[in-house]
Amino acid sequence: LLDRYLEPGHQAQCFLPHGQTQGDVLEGFVLMALDADFDEMSGLVANYNATMAPHLDRALAAARQLGDRCLDPAQAKELLKLVEQKQIEPLNLPDVYHEPERLKSILSSEAVWALACEQTQSNRLKMLFKRLHQLYGHSASLQPYNYRGRLQVQVHVRDDEVFYGWPLHTNDGSTAPLFRGMVVTLYPEDDPALSLHKPDREAAAPS
Repeated sequence: LLDRYLEPGHQAQCFLPHGQTQGDVLEGFVLMALDADFDEMSGLVANYNATMAPHLDRALAAARQLGDRCLDPAQAKELLKLVEQKQIEPLNLPDVYHEPERLKSILSSEAVWALACEQTQSNRLKMLFKRLHQLYGHSASLQPYNYRGRLQVQVHVRDDEVFYGWPLHTNDGSTAPLFRGMVVTLYPEDDPALSLHKPDREAAAPS
């Protein structure tokens, strides 16, 4: 296409085909198909933009300031130290910043599946967990976390084929959609599963 529109006499710029650089793997490409009318989502987009508008200038200024610090080796080193010690906003604001904490031994894998399958309030989410456990238990697991006193599970799926075939389960409306990196909050703060013991904690869950 570029060659076609270059003026005669100019040096042609050619690009290597993708197959010669990365083969058949499309790394870095993310495609998402939304099974919904965008007009129905326009209200959500408008509300989001209106909510965020008063904060955009401040966020942009903060991002530029952070970028300047990262580009300076000395400042970047000091910044990394502050992050590790949680001595920089918002990490040093416990009322604002909360990291989920991994529950290492308070709940077994089967116990987490049982709680998700039997006591999730949403019927569609309950069916999601049941089908994941019964049909894809060999390729899926639930990672439990404690977030501000609430039990959360991160759905970890190790086989892309599960995602490709999942629409077959959602077609009848009985099962919730399955997303990569899906995190579901199951219980309120006074849930007995969390109050029985103080949980052993690992590293924080990825954000």
